[in-house]
Amino acid sequence: MLKSTLLGLVLASLSTVAFAETWRIESPDHRVAVVELYTSEGCSSCPPADAWLAELVRLPKGELDALVLALHVDYWDRLGWKDPYARAEYSERQRRLARLNRQRTLYTPEFLVDGKETQGTRRIIERIKQANAEPAAMKLQLQVERGPRQLRLTLTSPEAAGKNWNARFVVYEDGIVSEVESGENAGQRLEHERVVRHLGPALPLAGGLSRRIPLSPQWQPQNLGVGVLVEDEDGRYLQALNFRFPS
Repeated sequence: MLKSTLLGLVLASLSTVAFAETWRIESPDHRVAVVELYTSEGCSSCPPADAWLAELVRLPKGELDALVLALHVDYWDRLGWKDPYARAEYSERQRRLARLNRQRTLYTPEFLVDGKETQGTRRIIERIKQANAEPAAMKLQLQVERGPRQLRLTLTSPEAAGKNWNARFVVYEDGIVSEVESGENAGQRLEHERVVRHLGPALPLAGGLSRRIPLSPQWQPQNLGVGVLVEDEDGRYLQALNFRFPS
């Protein structure tokens, strides 16, 4: 009995150490837009788009409420500079969305709002406002637990029970500075916000979902944030949630 009690105390202590900080976030009554920027450090046209994205995320949620993500693609890497934040999976995601949008070409920088190709900053803002004017189809409750080596994200939504809805967890990083040594942006000092560090698979929500995400030593913990994207069975964006860790 004594051994069992001691083991329980040890496990409880380890659990407390593993997740020392906890936050609980709820989605609003309106629909949160999802803005995706497909970009690359190897593309000379991308820095202005990255800079505009940085301005967008600084706007108060009361003006424009969006989960804003910068996904660095890897198809520029062979042209003189390997983007350290690029992932093949982000390139494939852009290709899939391009097929759904019936686009003739794949390009950077490209903005999408709620999965739809959107050209021009004015049009991007209009689509965010249109999304925010719609009532939310669901209420999301997200519990975020952070420890020194990992995150635990627990998502619940009563409205999702019995529905074929999927959710993705995202981890992004702000405040990234990169010195580009070659390629089209050689010699430039690039600054990035909302760089996607982790894009999880689409998983059945079904009322509740929990995932553990390892924290890479390369990430700056004070600059991280998490997001949630929920889609219906047809891939339409239903709701999103965004949480930036306190500095």
